[in-house]
Amino acid sequence: MYLRSLTIHGLSDLPHFTVGGLGRTVTIAGPSPASSAVGDGLNVLFGALNADCLRHTLVRWRLIQSPDESVIDADPLPTQAAWTDRHRAKAIVSDLAKRRIHVAVDAVLDPPMAATLRSASATEPRLAMGLSDEPVVHLEVSAYFGASWDVLSISVQSVVIGTERFPCGGKDRAPWLTALLMEMGKRFACHNDAADHASMALTQMTSAVAQDYEGFVRFTKVVGDVRPVRVGEDAAQLMVDHRPIDRLGSSAVRAIRAAATATLHNDDIMWMDDPDPWSARLTESDHAPLEQLWTVDENGIDPSESAGGHRDVLRFGAAEE
Repeated sequence: MYLRSLTIHGLSDLPHFTVGGLGRTVTIAGPSPASSAVGDGLNVLFGALNADCLRHTLVRWRLIQSPDESVIDADPLPTQAAWTDRHRAKAIVSDLAKRRIHVAVDAVLDPPMAATLRSASATEPRLAMGLSDEPVVHLEVSAYFGASWDVLSISVQSVVIGTERFPCGGKDRAPWLTALLMEMGKRFACHNDAADHASMALTQMTSAVAQDYEGFVRFTKVVGDVRPVRVGEDAAQLMVDHRPIDRLGSSAVRAIRAAATATLHNDDIMWMDDPDPWSARLTESDHAPLEQLWTVDENGIDPSESAGGHRDVLRFGAAEE
């Protein structure tokens, strides 16, 4: 799965943004507050589909210090998040009266996801019509801060497959659509350079679960002879040639950690706040682990020149009414 278009509305550092015709590698001009806001928009989008992503979005915004400091309600998709600080959230939105963020995307599904949807069309004839051309899902989500600024309501506002719109409210949403949205929510990672990549690699290297071990194999195909080793009882370290990877220098360490995020979590889409350290190897090589990589670099899409409007977000579907 990858995103063909993205529209964001309502962030203080990027009140309007829209871009289409996206490929497998997307570079946003930066670093700047506006480029970071593009990453915020992606986190809001997938935070509406995945509770863990929503928790990390709150950490990214510094509303909480660790993921376990928030309370998330879900049905099973996230519906609300709460925290204790009542001041920091005011700096996030562009309109303090509306307190709302909108994100819309056109997502191109991969063949296995499309095949799962086609199997569900036996009980939902309109789904077969929506998939008649190519498996593209137009998805819109909204996030609203409460007046107290310590609660966020988040929801899927619109789902259009092809030209067919489907009910997306909790009670009206079909089981197949809930399953699709939850699966989409698992396909995104926001790279955290400070995460414990070594422990994750060690766990997957020794896992009896095939999918976990496959993640470690993907990691080695990108980084080569880097391997995790246990240090003490509860810690791990990444090594190469019997030396800690720190001996390779900061740029190499950063590249190895980025590869860990891209490979170990079985994601399709990854956001980085830095340039791509692996060129096309993460998206276009024979063993590419990602469908789409978003990075920030000097030469890229200028957020200020990609300003969209409110109507792009609220059009509720790809087809004109």
